[in-house]
Amino acid sequence: MRRLTIALLIAAGCGSDVETELAAHVRIDALLADEVASMSVFVLGPRRSDGIFLTCDTLMTRTIRPTDSEVEILARDEIAFSEPEGYSATLGDVEAGDNRIVYIDARDTDGTVIANGCTEFIEVQSGRSVAVDVDVFRI
Repeated sequence: MRRLTIALLIAAGCGSDVETELAAHVRIDALLADEVASMSVFVLGPRRSDGIFLTCDTLMTRTIRPTDSEVEILARDEIAFSEPEGYSATLGDVEAGDNRIVYIDARDTDGTVIANGCTEFIEVQSGRSVAVDVDVFRI
């Protein structure tokens, strides 16, 4: 497994100036990593606007997509996968709360999603650091 570290700095949206840090450690099979050209990283709220709860299962099977209009995207970044070791990105203005989801789509050079990964039940607290692991699997 090849490990890619994405540090997501999340500023709590509660009017606080205190930054909250969420570090996502992305693990990709070495053979798959050679095919990945870019990744979309999403931090999502726990439910859609129609009240349906999100789960990693529904995201990983692409039953629900992170870009669906009902999904609450708290933060998003597009990452070029040219330096697989130690890449970091900064996302801001994500409100603190329970049951956050970090979801990743990995794309090849044609822009086709070839792999994805997800972790859920993340508690983001204002002024605290959180570290999560996200394993990315071929679709």
